[in-house]
Order: sequence, then structure tokens, then C-alpha cells
Amino acid sequence: ILFDTKLIPLALIIGVIHYIIDLCKLSIQNERNITSVFLVDQIAHMISICLSVVFYKNTSVSMLFELDTQTIILILLSIVLLTSVSSKFIKIIISQWEPFTEDNVEDSLKNAGSFIGVLERLFVFCFVISGNIEAVGFLLAAKSIFRFGDLKDAKDRKLTEYILIGTLLSFGFALIISYSYLYFRLHL
Repeated sequence: ILFDTKLIPLALIIGVIHYIIDLCKLSIQNERNITSVFLVDQIAHMISICLSVVFYKNTSVSMLFELDTQTIILILLSIVLLTSVSSKFIKIIISQWEPFTEDNVEDSLKNAGSFIGVLERLFVFCFVISGNIEAVGFLLAAKSIFRFGDLKDAKDRKLTEYILIGTLLSFGFALIISYSYLYFRLHL
């Protein structure tokens, strides 16, 4: 990818390690443990890449990340604010409205809306701190496209307003927390 032939041995080492990890995963995976084995598999892949780079470049693991304690604390605080704290605030704010829908509750995944909100806030955070603010617009547009069919079929203005309020609150909290992170990262 980088057209650097010196990296070919590193790419081969990582490829072989990934192949071995995937073989191990396939040998122990079954229908009951598919999620946990997948997570362990992904963590093993990340660790193998980091260790391969450490050994290949003859550097320390800490130099790969170069994060000080203050930055780590800021990131962890941001994640807590983006996940559980924002979810609670949004739930409290929109709890005053209860949209009436004729949809069957069983047609929806349990807690899917909350999970989607957490994911979108984490994506916004990653986009903002990496300097890709335009990706936030694409995320909002994608969510709107997927929701359009649900809202059009429901023909329920209250449901539309309820979802719009929740979405705007979610994106608003994510932007505030993300830019606060950047501010404190620069000024602490």
C-alpha cells in the first residue's frame, strides 16, 4: 500500500499471524460462543499488529500510541459522557413526549434506539477528533435516509418529531463533548 518494499516482510508476518489466529478461531467457534470468540479474535488481531510493528521497528509499545495519562483520562471521560451520561440526559429530555405508534413493539429490536444513539455519538466523536467533521454530515444523512421509510409508512407526525428531537439531541451532545475534548486537550 505504501509502495515501500522494506515493509513486505512485516506484511507477510502479519498475514501469517492473522491466518493462524483465524484458524484457531474457526476451530473453537460454535453457535453459542460466536460473539465472544469474535471479540477475542479481533483483540488478538490488534495485539498481533502492534507487537509486529514493535518488533519490526525495534521500538517500545508506548511509542506506538504516545498518549499521556491526561489524554487517556480525557478520552475515557468523553466515552462515558458520550455513552451512558448522554443516553440518560436524552431519555430524561424526551420522556415528556410519548409518541403514539400503531407499530407492534415486537417489530423492533430491544433497546435498538439507545444502541444506535450511542454508536452515532461515538462515531461523531471519532470524526471530530480526527478532523473529519464532514463525515458527521454523511452520518446524519445516512441515518435520515434509513429512517425516512419508517416515518413515511407510519404517517405519524408525533413519531417524526420525537425521532427528530432525539437525533438532534444525540448529535448535539456528541458535538459538544467532542469539541470540549479538543479544547481541553489543547489547553491542559
